[in-house]
Formats: sequence, C-alpha cells, structure tokens
Amino acid sequence: MSKCRDISPLKRFRILGAAGCLVALTSGCTTIGPSSNNGLVSRQALPAPVLVRRLQDRSGNKQIPALDREMTALLIEALAGEPALVVSTPPHDASLTERLRRTKSAFWPPTKALSRARAPDPYIIEGSITAFTPKTSRREASVALRLTVRDPNSGRTLSTIPVNHTVRNRRRSDGAAPPFGSEAYFQTPLGQAMLGAIDAARGEITKAIPMDYWEPLIAAATGKRIILNGGRDRGFRKNQTYTVFTVGENVTDPITGKVLTTLMGRERGRLRVTRVEAHVAYAEAVIGGPFNRMQRLGSPNRR
Repeated sequence: MSKCRDISPLKRFRILGAAGCLVALTSGCTTIGPSSNNGLVSRQALPAPVLVRRLQDRSGNKQIPALDREMTALLIEALAGEPALVVSTPPHDASLTERLRRTKSAFWPPTKALSRARAPDPYIIEGSITAFTPKTSRREASVALRLTVRDPNSGRTLSTIPVNHTVRNRRRSDGAAPPFGSEAYFQTPLGQAMLGAIDAARGEITKAIPMDYWEPLIAAATGKRIILNGGRDRGFRKNQTYTVFTVGENVTDPITGKVLTTLMGRERGRLRVTRVEAHVAYAEAVIGGPFNRMQRLGSPNRR
C-alpha cells in the first residue's frame, strides 16, 4: 500500500471550483445588496462560525489509512473557501490540525477571529463516511457521506445532509493505482468521487447555516455625541453623510421567529461622520432629529 501524500489545498480548490479562499479568510464579512460609490453597503452578512468534528469512517474502507482524517481535512478546506463561514477544528484533534499545518493549507491557522467583540458558539458539523467504493476495475467509484448540522446552544439538529457522488470513467485503468493524495489520484474516478462528495456537502452545509446580518445603526446618542455601530471595519469614512430613519418593523420567520429583515422607518434627519476608528465611528447632526439608539442609516449620500 502506498504511503499517503499531500496535495496543495489550493489545487483542490481549483478542482472543486472554490477559488477565492484566501480572500474569504481575510475579509470580515460578505457584502450584499447595491453598494454606493464610496464602498459601504446598507446590509452585510456576518460570517457564521462552524466547528468541524472528525468524520467517522463507516465505509469498510481497507485501502487508505486515516481516511476519516483526510476526508475531514478536505471538508474543512472546502468550507474555508466560503466567505460566509469561519471554520475551526476540534481543539484536541492534534492529528487533524497537524495534517492541515503540514500541507500549508490556506485554512491555517485553524481558527480566525471574528470581527465581533464576542464570538458566538460555533455550529457543529459532524457525521460519517458511509461509502468509499471503487468498482469495475477502477472505472467507477462511489463516495457517500451523512452529515448533520447542529445548533450549539440547543443541541437541535438543523439539517441532516446525505451526500452520494458516483463517477464513471469509460477508460480502463490497467496500471497501478496512483498514490493516495497525489495530483494523479484526484483524476481517478475514486478521487473525483471524493472531491464531488465534498463539494456537494459544502454547498448543503452553507445553505443549512442560519445567517445573521449587520446593518448601519446608531449605537448611542447622548446630546450632540452620536456613536455608530462600526468603523473602518464596516467602511465608514470621515465626512460621509447619512440619512437617518426611525426604527422600522421587524419581519420574522413565521416558523422559527428569526428576524429576516427590518423595514425602513420614517426619515428623521441627516448626520455627518466626524471621526472613524477601527470598530466605531462618531457623527454629528446636520439636520433633523432627535437621534436615538437603534435608528437605521441609509446608504451614504453623494456629496
């Protein structure tokens, strides 16, 4: 049996179509909606923290040692390419974190600080490898996973994700199988089935994770001093002016009660940004008022 070899995770991402991993790891959030000329958008998706536990190997595989570790590492690297997620590994799984470190994964280090003062508990990703099967002289292969996404606070299962990916190759392979983890291995039906299963799991996990959003709001208003709920990290700039609206009505999911969006309230006036720090900005009234905590800012006004 050949010894496992590592393949660059960035090459894996190219095969998976997950380009942009490094950008995702360095950006604080994913912006949505129309942006203004000076870069700030009115609503931004906050990255959701997830913790990936090592998958259990229930496939009956006898060909590849540490298949559970290798498949888990592939899943982590794929999820790390999602801008909406911040990924970490179990803190005591030394073998898995060493595997990621040794390959100089774009995911490394295994945790990334959120751009929030206090990070929430991560959503738990766990499950098993239920099939890992080469067939018909290595011309056909099937890889199956069964994953769950759990809420960290209630322990409730948010989603059960079955994945089954089969690859068929008309060309017969008469030579020796390439070493596991090599570039050539991931061109075989079994290697392609692995990557296909991981890519399908990545998409389903991303859809299952609830999203929270950041919106520009007044965090505090005392006299003439107005403090906003973001700074340079959210795109605020000195001398920007904003239209301020009263607190609008929350629109909630009829089943979960989760706030989906907030309708715009009545126009209250305008303010101008006077100072910007890393995570907070200060503003002064230009016209209108009174201004209070939780009032919403529209997109920056053109000057």
